[in-house]
Amino acid sequence: MLQISQMQQFLFGFLLIFVRKISYVLSNAEAPCNRTCGSTTVKYPFGFSASCPYRLDTDCSGSGDLHLKGFKVLDFTDESVIIDPWNRNHSPTQCYQQLDILSDFKQQFALTGRNVFLLGENCTEPVCTLDVSTLIDVVYKDGSGRKNCTPVDSSRNHTCISMIGQKWVPWKNLEDSNCKDMMSSMIYEGKQNSSISFKVNEIDLAWWMNGTCQTNSCSANANCTKFRNPNTNKMAHRCKCLEGFVGDGFLQGSGCQKGSACNASGYLSAKCGKKSIVVVIICLAIAVLAVFLVFKRGSSALKKKRSARRLLSIHGGTVGLTIPIYTYKQMQKATNGFSENEKLGSGGFGTVYAGKLPSKPFVAVKKLKYMDSHGMERVLNEINVLSAVDHPNLLRLLGCCLEQRGEPILVYEFMPNGTLGEHLQRQRGDGLQWRTRIQIAAQTARALAYLHSVNPPIYHRDIKSSNILLDYDLNAKVADFGLSRLILSEDSHISTTPQGTPGYLDPQYHQNFHLSDKSDVYSFGVVLVEIISALKVVDFSRDKGEINLAWLANNKISAGCVHEIVDPFLQMNKNPHVERSVHRVAELAFRCLAFDKDARPCMAEVAEELNSTAHDYDDDNGVHSHLEITSVMNVDESRCLDRPTPSTEWCSRQTSASTIASSSQSSASTIPTASL
Repeated sequence: MLQISQMQQFLFGFLLIFVRKISYVLSNAEAPCNRTCGSTTVKYPFGFSASCPYRLDTDCSGSGDLHLKGFKVLDFTDESVIIDPWNRNHSPTQCYQQLDILSDFKQQFALTGRNVFLLGENCTEPVCTLDVSTLIDVVYKDGSGRKNCTPVDSSRNHTCISMIGQKWVPWKNLEDSNCKDMMSSMIYEGKQNSSISFKVNEIDLAWWMNGTCQTNSCSANANCTKFRNPNTNKMAHRCKCLEGFVGDGFLQGSGCQKGSACNASGYLSAKCGKKSIVVVIICLAIAVLAVFLVFKRGSSALKKKRSARRLLSIHGGTVGLTIPIYTYKQMQKATNGFSENEKLGSGGFGTVYAGKLPSKPFVAVKKLKYMDSHGMERVLNEINVLSAVDHPNLLRLLGCCLEQRGEPILVYEFMPNGTLGEHLQRQRGDGLQWRTRIQIAAQTARALAYLHSVNPPIYHRDIKSSNILLDYDLNAKVADFGLSRLILSEDSHISTTPQGTPGYLDPQYHQNFHLSDKSDVYSFGVVLVEIISALKVVDFSRDKGEINLAWLANNKISAGCVHEIVDPFLQMNKNPHVERSVHRVAELAFRCLAFDKDARPCMAEVAEELNSTAHDYDDDNGVHSHLEITSVMNVDESRCLDRPTPSTEWCSRQTSASTIASSSQSSASTIPTASL
């Protein structure tokens, strides 16, 4: 009896301690994060209660707009939250905003590298690679929140902060600018349909969870990405659901759930609660469709080819109809099913594969990523331009496949030696000798002069070292005509939204949206500086005033300090012939990079000068050049320079018809087939 009584006392004591522990845990447990406000639900770690890592200060009975630290929230992503700094506490702000309004975000958020800040006057010169006057034009053209604001004189001392290409914009950059006022903030969206795009009056703020992935905050079906907190350098992480799962990825949020089973396989397996008769009907429909496809198979390829030619004819008349149209199956066979072993390279545009066709031993097959109607217009533009021109230094288009909707495939001649940019940056080979470089420059100039001289003239709009390909003998081939424009008007320029690559863009084109042949001349001037220096066109590791290669070259050349930017590989100090030739090309580059387009030479002059320089260099070294040194353009150089507005139209009138047609066959197109 005594033993039973002691046992009862022990059990009672144990239960008492257990109940106390449970009560303590429950009383101290943190309430779950409330992520619902009215009819709005947000993803964790954002929410509406104090227990949420990022609390939204939103009145659930109000308009339904979400606010964070007083600012209107425009969007959430897996990595950031986008706010409107010009809409604070439910009311629009003034034309200029104070920079210190962002101070509340410094502890929990970071500025992503997509942010661009247009600052007020009298600030310390910050890091900025963009043209301030163009940014001001973008702000007023957008019009968001500036309807009652007086237009700003772009010549006044406004500045900007941009770190495009970097992951973060440090808060310190804003503090060091010593600016009080901000005219606008923008989010750089990169190239959309080949044009540079911004979202005006928005700020992109990166968020994170503190700690490492070992904190068990991620769902079982989520990936954990760890990185350093850019503010404190301590470990941080984010969670994201695996493909096929939906949710916020966090255990304390909605986690990750499988996507709906109500797809095709779900209906066939009756998982969606449908009656068996529905399954039978679907199966019969599939069977009938399969029989129909068998009968239509024989004529399918022919109809797709006709459809592709119809599409080309709509966008380019009869010009694009001259190239071969391939089927998707032919492209698969040519690349061994788009095998990884055949891949030559990939990028934002898609992937390039090595291929073999019955009529061509080696070709390059460019399989583009899915694109919208604007992207398709760019591809069709390239097809029609390349089908209409013929020049030994333009990349030849050998065919296309437009069978897969929104995923076109282009077939080009194979270029085994990559791009000029890869060689200059030592990504291929050990470096190019000066004679090879000047040969490439002269060939590229001749190709551009040819494009400017055809009728109607063609402006390339995206000349850069990565668009100059090299064949087996390191001969240049100009590529990527997706941005090119045929100029059908009589004017020396056309008005169009600036498109191209940062670092190569004509500043006047950027400023007044006037595209001319001189825009290509400016871009080619940047390429000439690359050939001389082998430096990157935009390099944030250089000093602030030297990030842009065109600015750096202009300063060095005008100061007589060309030797400071010459590629050491050329050993210019050991060879007076190289030194003399490099200086001539540098002087030509300086003229091409003139801010005023009227002060730049036309491409015909540039080609003539480079031919002469190459010829003189070979004579100095006793080498017989295989370059085409004959005069490609009968240009009276003094007349071209004396004209108030030297244009492509004038330069084309100076073209010798006998010289142009000497090495080309006649073409059915109105565009001449010249060998410049």
